[in-house]
Amino acid sequence: MNAVAASNGLPLGFWNDEFVLGYMFGATGIFARIATDGSMSGPEIGETAIQVFSELSGSDGLAVAKRVGLLMQGQNADFMKGVSAADRIISVAYGLKDHEADPDVKLARSTVANANFPDFGGESTLDAKASSVLQMALFLDVVRERLG
Repeated sequence: MNAVAASNGLPLGFWNDEFVLGYMFGATGIFARIATDGSMSGPEIGETAIQVFSELSGSDGLAVAKRVGLLMQGQNADFMKGVSAADRIISVAYGLKDHEADPDVKLARSTVANANFPDFGGESTLDAKASSVLQMALFLDVVRERLG
């Protein structure tokens, strides 16, 4: 992301946006749980999030994590939407069945099943393709709408 930011690819306010912070925190948490087979939780995920925020934002990860803590504590609606988006996108990408009844997941799967999606250098699973559709709808389009 630093390379994207350096080329003016990230919109102004990206690392201050409640939805983006929720998405990044949610993604960090689910990736940490997947990578550790569910053994990482609580403070360990918080420490990991600080490192991730530092690396990705190119700024003080602790300051970003403190803001995340306040948003989480206050159950900020936009923050929670970001967390939910990350959970659904990544769960589908990894073939987890946590969100099978979710209308957005159903629509993404239907879109992929009824379209001719390219495999881009290899065979892609239905889940990987559906995750790409979700990434566009639940993250990229939302960020574009919120931040331009």
